[in-house]
Amino acid sequence: MTDAKRSTELDILRILAMLAVISIHVDTVAQSWIDTLIRNIEFSAVTWCVPVYVMISGRLFLEKRKQLPVSAYFKKYILRIVVAFAFWSAIYQVMYIALGAYDDLNWKGILAEYIVGPYHMWFLWMICGLYLATPVLRKIAEDIRVARYFVLLFVVFSFLVSYGEELLFVGSILASVLGSMQLQLPLGFTGYYVMAHVIHNTELPKKKEVAIYVLGVASLIFTCVASTALAIQSGEPVEYFAGYQKVNVIFTSAAIFTFFDKKVSRVNFTEHTRKLFAKGAELSFGIYLIHALFNELTAYIGLGNNIPCSIMVPVLTVLIFVLCTVAVALIRKIPIIGKQIT
Repeated sequence: MTDAKRSTELDILRILAMLAVISIHVDTVAQSWIDTLIRNIEFSAVTWCVPVYVMISGRLFLEKRKQLPVSAYFKKYILRIVVAFAFWSAIYQVMYIALGAYDDLNWKGILAEYIVGPYHMWFLWMICGLYLATPVLRKIAEDIRVARYFVLLFVVFSFLVSYGEELLFVGSILASVLGSMQLQLPLGFTGYYVMAHVIHNTELPKKKEVAIYVLGVASLIFTCVASTALAIQSGEPVEYFAGYQKVNVIFTSAAIFTFFDKKVSRVNFTEHTRKLFAKGAELSFGIYLIHALFNELTAYIGLGNNIPCSIMVPVLTVLIFVLCTVAVALIRKIPIIGKQIT
């Protein structure tokens, strides 16, 4: 399997994950209770997007051949994110001020909003944290058995933290014990990061691979059905079962990543197709940074407010993706700073 082919499936996965991210953030107005349920299902069906983004980074940065000094993570990767964050967070703050969203804030409040960033930029701070931890996580990844144990801890304790505390009679006791354990290292997105490495470096027998797909699909169905059931019960959209740390989302994300790592990687793409996907993936960081701008603007002008979510979510997702792709391609042509901020 060539490096080009291995990267192509990740390029495709980046693009699909970006579309899923946009669909989550698309701002639409539900026209009915049924429309609200449909929107809830649409949201629940794509919550794998952020975990898969993290897994792509995990596969790349934990590879044995990617030997980097600790300073390189700061100079090459974290610095790039900080520069892009500083620029685009400023643009968003200017937009929010112009739209009147900060009328009740003083300069300290606006400065705090600038540092934290708009709603989607939490991801950049999280990725910076993973880059800081990568030299440590690489030591774990060096021994595949240790890495597998790390992933086992991730899955088991994610389940206990997510659902174990809801168990009758023992839930409160379990919550107290877990709180006392303070087992943070394998939880959160570090688990996804290492899991990608384990999947990529494990030869899966056909039965086990199929089992992963079955579990992933079953988990996806569970997420959608359970979220819908809670929405019906509460009378409003509920994201409880769609959290990134829920074990059902973990299984779905693992299945999707496995499919691309084990199946799509074997596809013999033409040179033209590989370059096309590579270009799309190259623009994905910039698209992530600016997609909320277009999302806010379409919401501000009320685009699609009188059209059902089942129609407008996919339409706006594609529209915003296309507009962002064109915008980022043009921005990257700006001398000196274009590629630095996208």
